[in-house]
Amino acid sequence: MTGVDSIHDIYVSLRGSLARAVLGIVPPKEIEDIVQETYVRVCQIEKYGTSMVRECHTDQGDETLQVVT
Repeated sequence: MTGVDSIHDIYVSLRGSLARAVLGIVPPKEIEDIVQETYVRVCQIEKYGTSMVRECHTDQGDETLQVVT
């Protein structure tokens, strides 16, 4: 199994949990976009490595990770 295959398997298994996790944070119509963006970013990290990730802070003071392209 390649790295991308294992990431895909993990994403599929956690997709519902990811959706529930963001349910109270974003409007319902945005949930699918957030979940898909999570997968895209994880794949980018797999491809480019963690050196492409930097810390960001939101207006609410939350810490997030952003992929630098």
